[in-house]
Amino acid sequence: MKKIILTFLVASITLISNAQQNGQKGQRMDPKAQTEKMASDLGLNDDQKSKVLTVNTDASTKRQALRSNESDPSNRRADMKKIETDRDGALKGILTDDQYKKYVQMREDERKQRQAQRGAGGE
Repeated sequence: MKKIILTFLVASITLISNAQQNGQKGQRMDPKAQTEKMASDLGLNDDQKSKVLTVNTDASTKRQALRSNESDPSNRRADMKKIETDRDGALKGILTDDQYKKYVQMREDERKQRQAQRGAGGE
């Protein structure tokens, strides 16, 4: 009987832990946290930081509005891509060439990491 209870307890803890991790997966950072991370990683000056915060806030607001709108998923994907393309274009005008190259590389690394996590989770 003790083994059954112990097994049930371990399984419950595992399920709860996985549910918490899965709930956090697709979440994006809020615009302020995202800007702070970019400022730290890219060495933004105060003027750049202010402009990047505006761009990040605008993109976040547009993404949130799109998520709350019950549109066709295929259209939503294209609309999200446009939001990100517009955001990248705005950032390219704010960041130096070296900062922008580093930003693009960081996004690519994050994309690869997400794909690896999805691949590991599906096995």
